[in-house]
Amino acid sequence: MKDTELSKPGIGILALVILLIFIPFWESWYGTSLWGLNLYSPAHMDAISDQLRVFKIVLVCAGVFLLLRKSNAIKTVIKSSAARNLVLACC
Repeated sequence: MKDTELSKPGIGILALVILLIFIPFWESWYGTSLWGLNLYSPAHMDAISDQLRVFKIVLVCAGVFLLLRKSNAIKTVIKSSAARNLVLACC
């Protein structure tokens, strides 16, 4: 079976790193907790906002750790050195 671009392990790692780093950023950019979702009440969402911040920090740290740990796998996916440096600089 031919090795396709999507079957490389670095693609999944790169997607996971992007999700782990940028989803907390996008959620924070919106301004309210969990995109304005009120599970029980606004007071409840305010009470869990501190735990949500810690969870987002853990997600970003996991993404950065994975990026640093698996940078060689990501380098095999992105052939262009300029694009590779851009991805590594943005994340």
